[in-house]
Amino acid sequence: RVLEVGSRLASSVSARLFTELGADVIKIQQADESPPLDLEESGRQAVSVGGAVSTSQHLGKRIVDLDLKDSDGLDEFKRLAVDADLVVSGFHPSDLKKLSLDPDSLRVLNPNLVITYITPFGLTGPLSEYLGPDLVVFHSSGLSKSLIGPVENPETTPPVRASGQQSEFIAGVAAACSAMFGIFRKEETGQGAVIDVSMQEALAFMDIISLSAASFGKPGRPRKLEAIQGPNLTLLPALDGHIAISPREERQWKNFLKLLGSPDWGSDLKFADRTLRQENAEEIIGLLSEWSSKHPKMELFHLLQENHIPCFPMMNPAEHLDSEQLKARDYFDLVEIAGQSEIKVPGRPFRISKINPDAITSKKKVGHESAADISWVERSISNND
Repeated sequence: RVLEVGSRLASSVSARLFTELGADVIKIQQADESPPLDLEESGRQAVSVGGAVSTSQHLGKRIVDLDLKDSDGLDEFKRLAVDADLVVSGFHPSDLKKLSLDPDSLRVLNPNLVITYITPFGLTGPLSEYLGPDLVVFHSSGLSKSLIGPVENPETTPPVRASGQQSEFIAGVAAACSAMFGIFRKEETGQGAVIDVSMQEALAFMDIISLSAASFGKPGRPRKLEAIQGPNLTLLPALDGHIAISPREERQWKNFLKLLGSPDWGSDLKFADRTLRQENAEEIIGLLSEWSSKHPKMELFHLLQENHIPCFPMMNPAEHLDSEQLKARDYFDLVEIAGQSEIKVPGRPFRISKINPDAITSKKKVGHESAADISWVERSISNND
């Protein structure tokens, strides 16, 4: 039994993962919070492009409109919290006490409650009261400097934010994992837990290589283009996009030349080893591009893979919709559009054995329910204990 409060995408991501395990998840939606979708009188769901992400993260949940700033709304929330197993909060620390959602207030209601707080910088420390949208959190983590690809001049080309709400999704997954630790602890000891998830720390954890290097006083990965990109690791143009290749071992390079028909330039001494190929990167990438640009990227992928050359085509989101790999894993969920057909939205990024098929279906819905009538639903997740 999971209660989700707050409007952060991270808290929605975290709670959504529990719906995939068959949990009964109730999302408390406040009056000033944008709804994940619009429900028409017919009961079918209308999904806008702009709300697709929010919609996908609310599938399988029950939505309850409550004003936690109002005494009646807060009383309804407390009624649900008494029997909840987990509360996932996306509220800022400054709002927690105002709304009686701080650890002390919630533990009075339910001493065995597991409470997961997702905030930009955690509940403690000198930055705990700071606001932190995705852009702020992403750069404060240090990940942006390592994640962004190589550039001509790192001094004049600063890091930029990565696409998408990466800090929200990464923190949401981290919160779900840590919440499960709390649930396991509750089952073993009968005690609840307060889990404090810092979005900054969740992202910084991803850059463990650079953090480790800094601990030894060494620089992180270089961002200068010429120090990274070359025939040993580069992107080549294809007829319909690009493909990444990495023939860094001599046997892989020889296989590549054989695939190209053993061209005369392949025996040039300036391309004789990995170091020399890197020094003459511009020329050799130009030669490789002449060949690659004449073939579709999937054709290149299969040719290179058959010759044991590391590579992978650069995919775009639209191509994922028809991906045989994702289709085989039943990755997408189907969402109904009012008066129209269905659209695909991202589903769970994992598979787990012995799941009760009645608890998880390939077509999930989101529904609003009356606060006065709502109650917890007992669900069985596994086919056995």
